[in-house]
Amino acid sequence: MPGELAARWWRAYMREHVPEVWDEAAERWRPVTSAEWQEARAAGRKLKEYGGHLDLRQRRARAAEVVHDASAALPPGLTDLTGGVQFCNLDDVSEVAVDLVTDGRAAMLERVASRVALGWAPALRALVPDLTATEVDAALDRTRARWAEEGTPRFIDPDLQPALLRSVLLASPEEHADLVAGTTVGSDGYLSFAHLSRLVAAAVRLPDAEARRALWDRVEAASDTDGRQVADTAPLPSALAIGLFGVPMFERAVAVVCGKNRAGEAVAFAQRLAARVDGPGAVPGMLRLLARSKAGTVARDWLVAHRGLLAAYEGPLDRTEREALGGLVREVLVIDPGFAPRHPAMVAVTEEVQRLAALPELGADGAVPTWWTEAVAAEEAAEVVPSKIKVPKKLPAWTGALPPLRVTDGEVEARLDAAATAAVLGSAMRSALDPTLAPRPLVAAVRERMGSAARDAVGSGLLRGFLGNGGASGERALFLASGFLGAEGYVAELTPLVRAWPGESQHQRAVLGLDALAATGTNAAMQAISGIAGKSKFKGVQKAANESLQRLAALQGLTVDEFEDRVVPDAGLDERGVRVLDYGPRQFRVGLGADGKPVVHALGDDGRPTGKPRTSLPAPNSKDDAEKAAGTKKEFTVLRKQLTDVASIQTTRLERAMVTGRVWSAGDHAAYVLRHPVLNSLVRPLVWRLTEADGTERLVRVTEDREYVTVEEDPVEPGAGATIALAHPLTIDEADKDAWRAHLLDYELTSPVEQLDRAVFGLPEGQSGPSLAGLPAGRIGPGSLSSTLERAGWRRGEPQDAGVIHAFSLALPTHGVGVVLEISDGLWAGMLHESGPQKLDAASLVPLSYVEGGVGYVWWDREDPRLDWTTADPVVVSEVRRALAALEARMEA
Repeated sequence: MPGELAARWWRAYMREHVPEVWDEAAERWRPVTSAEWQEARAAGRKLKEYGGHLDLRQRRARAAEVVHDASAALPPGLTDLTGGVQFCNLDDVSEVAVDLVTDGRAAMLERVASRVALGWAPALRALVPDLTATEVDAALDRTRARWAEEGTPRFIDPDLQPALLRSVLLASPEEHADLVAGTTVGSDGYLSFAHLSRLVAAAVRLPDAEARRALWDRVEAASDTDGRQVADTAPLPSALAIGLFGVPMFERAVAVVCGKNRAGEAVAFAQRLAARVDGPGAVPGMLRLLARSKAGTVARDWLVAHRGLLAAYEGPLDRTEREALGGLVREVLVIDPGFAPRHPAMVAVTEEVQRLAALPELGADGAVPTWWTEAVAAEEAAEVVPSKIKVPKKLPAWTGALPPLRVTDGEVEARLDAAATAAVLGSAMRSALDPTLAPRPLVAAVRERMGSAARDAVGSGLLRGFLGNGGASGERALFLASGFLGAEGYVAELTPLVRAWPGESQHQRAVLGLDALAATGTNAAMQAISGIAGKSKFKGVQKAANESLQRLAALQGLTVDEFEDRVVPDAGLDERGVRVLDYGPRQFRVGLGADGKPVVHALGDDGRPTGKPRTSLPAPNSKDDAEKAAGTKKEFTVLRKQLTDVASIQTTRLERAMVTGRVWSAGDHAAYVLRHPVLNSLVRPLVWRLTEADGTERLVRVTEDREYVTVEEDPVEPGAGATIALAHPLTIDEADKDAWRAHLLDYELTSPVEQLDRAVFGLPEGQSGPSLAGLPAGRIGPGSLSSTLERAGWRRGEPQDAGVIHAFSLALPTHGVGVVLEISDGLWAGMLHESGPQKLDAASLVPLSYVEGGVGYVWWDREDPRLDWTTADPVVVSEVRRALAALEARMEA
């Protein structure tokens, strides 16, 4: 604990923080008392700040002078600064030090005793080391007397808490341990993780580390959660807390940093934490910060500086932490080529980094490839598009830890040297300035010669480096550049981040993320954007995704629906809808099951499936090629994610197509649905209406042989000018429904979309006019309202005054109409789930043009565009009323 010198240092240091008031009697400025401070704050008065012009270094130096020279006075002089500093929110030692300066020893002890403020007790004991039993007992006696007169405050145990406070201030370690042993702990106890300052205060006077660890274990055993589960507003545990409890408290501190949504706050907390630890027990926490926090650069710097501890680490590493090792090991090897880790995963990463570093450099033999020379020349000749996004003149230091850019030149794999890598990154950053997101010549030529794994390594490395450095605004061009180099694995990593960022107050980063996805040029990215456009918790990013789709579609002269058809990923499946993965001696076939989930079959020697289908690859055995099996497992992880995403997003699109009555030309349907490796499996259980140019109609389904067949299994070849649409159940008579149910049952096909058994509705009895009768009368939670409607293709309206959304809309282009559903009291944009339960006010039928640009305020007083519901197509009526019925089922009782 700090002694008298430390107490003098704190008093001098905190003296600089204390606001002042004019003392009329003494005719001078003097430090405020706590009461005067609170009174001034309540009245809104400004106070002068004493010494507030000094920076931290100067304040520390002046405090040190006071420590070394006992006769030194507090720094004289006043400043002209106003406003004061709210010192009441500083940490415990600082706060107690300030109050000692302003109010004195007796007043501070009285305050601690009157509140039974156990959390302040260690600081008070440290700063006033000569406290006596007489003055402590007197202060506690006055507190008990006040309780006897006024009543004991809630949550105060008049026997336990004063005794525990006295024990922390005065008792011997052994006496204190006996008292703590009888104190209630855990979620319902006095000492808990929820009140960390009490727990720390109680631990200060325990005799040794074993006793403190026993206290932690008692609290953890009696708690609903362990000490590492924290809220995103949790403070960073103090150095004292970490010193007392060691690894468990350090792990809590790591959880606090990982939980910070704001990069600046995460970096600041991580820097404080990194400065406090230097032992082997900190390695797993620093690896977690590297992989899971917005302060990865701080953790990486610590691990590089403590590479000896890193090499000796043999503890657990999860998948995310393993993925973060590449850049770390690469940076360590630059400083220490002899780095020799013990952990098997780290050994494998080290060997891979060394293998890649040993690849020949492109043009090292003096023969620079023609394609490179031509690409460099084209890059220099290409015009740079002006943009608000600035390309940094110098690459940040963290880019030095990126994986090498690997290209295949002929049959030889080569890596680019530092200068060539910088040139490619510059080309990628300049590509990001172009609104069309077309890759510039150099980056286009390089990525054309990179495999997917090589692209993902660099793209994900840039993404993680950008985020680990706090997502600095000056590095946004590098973030976008990551998209021009990433591939499918990069898309799988970035997409969930784009979905989550708006909820972390990072809307602009999410919008940039959409451009980074589009920059990959992969179908997986286009589908990801489509998925966000179709469903997102955040209106802003959903709108941006829709705008991105419209821009990308317009560049190709397509509608959004047509564009989305063309970018459905095939996930590497062949024309039969399968992909073969290899362990060496063993092979496996992966396809999409009828339920929209990946199915794995082992292949026999004859190449035919054997055994029961699985949902994942089996573990490699001793006969398998270990290196090939490890690569295959990674490949399957990406494949499974792709297939799952395709099934989810395309199922939503199919549902929307049936609701809105979307029609495909027979040619487009055959090219992008019938013959698509993934979609063919997904749509086989669906019934389609094939309409010939002469108006002849037939119901058909898609087969695995890429044919259309009737319910009697007769093949059908669409004629010229034919169209195809998903058959709505209202347009299928009951006999045909029964026949198709039996047909699908025979083939064990389960529809991904409710179709044949879909509930249908007609107009309410007596309906007339533009406002639909019979709306559900209850109230529904904001989350249930949004999720239910958006699954059915409805869109939230545009936020109006105060960011409130007053309506949802449904566009039905095939029918030429739209529907507007008015709600009250309205949804708060960006804070959907904090909005109250909503009431459905009206559902109106309008021309399509009214809803195409989005709906804001709804006014029908002047030029009323509404249409009579009796003119609506029965499918429109049915789908609107079906959505309303789904809302009614989720309304509050």
